[in-house]
Amino acid sequence: MAFVPAVLSFAVPASGLERLKKVSDRFYFFQGDFGNPNSGVIVTPGGLVVIDAQWSTAAAGDFLREIREVSDLPVRFLVYTHAHADHVSGAHVLAQGATVAASASTAREMEERGREMVDALKERIRNQADDLPLVLPALTFSGRTVIRIGGVDVVLIDVGRGHSWGDTAVFLPEEGILYAADLVATNRFPWIRESSIREWLAALARLSAETGGPVEKVFPGHGEPGGAAQIERTKRLLEALRREVGAAIEAGWSTFEAQRRIRLTEFSSLENYEFRLPPAVGRVYEEMEAEKEGIAPGHP
Repeated sequence: MAFVPAVLSFAVPASGLERLKKVSDRFYFFQGDFGNPNSGVIVTPGGLVVIDAQWSTAAAGDFLREIREVSDLPVRFLVYTHAHADHVSGAHVLAQGATVAASASTAREMEERGREMVDALKERIRNQADDLPLVLPALTFSGRTVIRIGGVDVVLIDVGRGHSWGDTAVFLPEEGILYAADLVATNRFPWIRESSIREWLAALARLSAETGGPVEKVFPGHGEPGGAAQIERTKRLLEALRREVGAAIEAGWSTFEAQRRIRLTEFSSLENYEFRLPPAVGRVYEEMEAEKEGIAPGHP
């Protein structure tokens, strides 16, 4: 049995800190504190496009108050990058009057597991969360689509399964700004326990192909912003995991032995490295063993 540490929440009550940072005249980045999720805001003459909804009523309220410091335009679209509860649970605060958009695979996962994931989040942060109603997307898409609002093209790139069962990135081609969410790791080791590494690598290849323009700045779903180099670094991390786990399987190591012995030294400076590496190794071991049997990896 793979060793899976308990999922810890570093969520804290709303801090009141100013965390909405101006990146350009059009794009603002909201960085979650204490490891909590990030969000983005695209300002257009036709209204706002908000990316991800924060993890609670209080956090979404903080986010909205900071948005109102820079714009009084209505939120026209709320885009979910994926279905994980920490990115969608504040939607009831932000989506009033807005169209909620997500990839078809994200919508399907939310329909099947959304309530379960939100309730699990509430259990972990029970003293910091209220009812947290689940807001399902009203607009779904597949592949690459464009929202044109106020003369601005906002490109939504559905890359399929990667970090989650369906991941979407948001691209502003005129500014080279890519909101890659949890597909790309900058200063934090990614959470891999539900992921398919093989499909994540394919998703990153699709992401690079579908941007259709140079990427100058990359914004992750957690942690600090970065540049285009962070996409390649995330690929190297995932490739290193598959390479090391594959070697461990060939050497006859058990899952537990692989988790204990594999060290990805190139990435040891990333936040959460010690905590997240063992379950990542366990997940990749599970996936590669399934591949040997010709079985598509499912939920762990």
